[in-house]
Amino acid sequence: MHIAIISDKRNKDGKPFIIHHGSDPAMEEDHLMAGKIAGHYRWKK
Repeated sequence: MHIAIISDKRNKDGKPFIIHHGSDPAMEEDHLMAGKIAGHYRWKK
């Protein structure tokens, strides 16, 4: 399982970057569609 957080930054096509722990340290990358998305979760403010 892999966990990522959606960033406020976007690529040239308008898709958001993700912040994830693919390597150490965590990185912000253009990998939103790189794998299967198993679920979406939100925290209420």
